[in-house]
Amino acid sequence: MKYLIITYSDFSYLHGQNIRAYYFIKELLKQKEEVHLVVIKSANISKLKKLFSKNITIHTLNFNISRFNKFKLFQYATFFVLMPFFIKKLLKKVNPHIIYAQNLLQGFSVALIKNNNFYFAYDVFDLYFDFFRIKINVTKNNPIVLLLRKLEKITLKKSNIVFTISNTFKQYIIKNFKVTSSKIKVVYEGADIKLFNPQDKNLMLMKKYKINKNDIVISFVGGIEKHDGLDSIIYAGTKIIKKYNNIKFLFIGKGGYLKQLIKLTQKHNLYSYCIFTGWVEYKHINKLLSITDIAILPLKSSDSTNVIITTKLYEYLSAGKAIIAPALSGIQEIIKHKKNGILFTPNNSSDLEKKIIFLINNYHVRKKISVTGRKLIIKYYQIEKLTNKMYQFIKENFRITK
Repeated sequence: MKYLIITYSDFSYLHGQNIRAYYFIKELLKQKEEVHLVVIKSANISKLKKLFSKNITIHTLNFNISRFNKFKLFQYATFFVLMPFFIKKLLKKVNPHIIYAQNLLQGFSVALIKNNNFYFAYDVFDLYFDFFRIKINVTKNNPIVLLLRKLEKITLKKSNIVFTISNTFKQYIIKNFKVTSSKIKVVYEGADIKLFNPQDKNLMLMKKYKINKNDIVISFVGGIEKHDGLDSIIYAGTKIIKKYNNIKFLFIGKGGYLKQLIKLTQKHNLYSYCIFTGWVEYKHINKLLSITDIAILPLKSSDSTNVIITTKLYEYLSAGKAIIAPALSGIQEIIKHKKNGILFTPNNSSDLEKKIIFLINNYHVRKKISVTGRKLIIKYYQIEKLTNKMYQFIKENFRITK
């Protein structure tokens, strides 16, 4: 079959927005399918062919998008407007059997030009209208938020199959967008167990960041944004350091909220206990997790965070880390309290503080849940097996006659 994969990435680095697409493309090429990939202007074609395969066909947009650009929302809007015209021209050239797109920014462009000549596989793992609402700090009834919500509904309705990442997300789509259950296939995200695996502490990194062997390192990995709930780590941390003097908070990544986060640590006299690494290449994250004792996923509660699970959760577990995560519905599909992780009450820094202290004081619990978490990923949530599941589902359900 001939696949057209729509992205707004250049795949120069992997992150939460393109990891699943990366592994799905690798699976298609492994199955010897014909793959056409849409990327942004900054993409290096020769590097992409080396990353994927010389057999992949690359189609380049004439504009760029960067998740760290302060004009990111404007770039997204440009993508939104121009993409349907680009895809419409590409359809005549490629004539794909299947178009695969992730989330609203990519998916709506396909929905606008949908016809019976191709199947549309829509992979949705966030609620863009809700993240947008949080980003610009407006209510759910804001006209732009309502418009984005309507566009999401159109995209879901126009698709032939909807992939999503949790049963909670599936139920949300059914209830709020009136999409039939049979159209929605839940495929969890997962982790690469070869890339994320338990390792001895990296002594060079400990020396670089001035971490002593008796220090307890509490880490967060991700694109540091407002919805990540990192404030709660700071509020919990200000109380924890009064009881323990061997604590380090390691923030791995960067994002639009980083400057505010640093100011917050300074305001609460926590800055000297914090390490900010900046952006780290995906392939090097596991080295930093090796020096981590406790990994935290501090998401705030919202429509979107209640249904997602996030890639970093699987990666923490795969790396054999003791994880603390909020008791949100999607996350509780994976994390079972005191079995493979510790759950805390969302938006409650006092409860987060208690759970961190509990793990600081209980090495045997940290060890137990880290081992159990790794076993869980190996058994059920290897990303290569999950993207194969997506491929097999498409192959079995989309009958190609042309």
